[in-house]
Amino acid sequence: MNNYREQLTSVRAKVVVVGATGVGKTSIIMRQDNHEFATKLSPTLGASFISTNVQVDGQTVEMQLWDTAGQERFRSMVPMYLRNAAGAFIVYDMTALPTFNDLPAWMEDLNRWTDQPLKICILANKSDLASQRQVTAAEGAAFAESFGAHFYETSALNGNGIEQCFRDMAHALLVKKEDSADASILTLSDRHSGLSQRENKQCC
Repeated sequence: MNNYREQLTSVRAKVVVVGATGVGKTSIIMRQDNHEFATKLSPTLGASFISTNVQVDGQTVEMQLWDTAGQERFRSMVPMYLRNAAGAFIVYDMTALPTFNDLPAWMEDLNRWTDQPLKICILANKSDLASQRQVTAAEGAAFAESFGAHFYETSALNGNGIEQCFRDMAHALLVKKEDSADASILTLSDRHSGLSQRENKQCC
């Protein structure tokens, strides 16, 4: 009975993860989904997809995370992956200033290729290497604030900040769903929907 009630209150939303190559986008997703740090990862080619559930406010938010490639040659594919997205994580490497300087271009892409405002979180990854930082927390927070986004310093290596940013994104998506008839956020209205999704996930 409890599982059925959870399905009634669950929502599903597409969330894209963007940023320069090598900033740790895939590692952040793997940390969130498996609670582990992947030591050997190849650069993402095009995009990959994974679904993860986040419990917040007594509800389940299923995020369909699209991990996009950061290489310039794949940049033209970003509009396709943004279609029907409800939220976005923009990731930079706090130890690599050029990845922070890329943020305005990523924000421009998000604003240009989406039909409705996204819930956006800016992640300054690799906080475990804070002694090598090239971007201060104040600089990252100021950039996020200028775009109405949330800011977090994270570490895919030790998990710092990962759970919090995903919980806050989940909460923001719930609020967005409640405040508007947002077609990009689907309500999973019955158990059949949940079972079908799990079957689809296994096929990916």
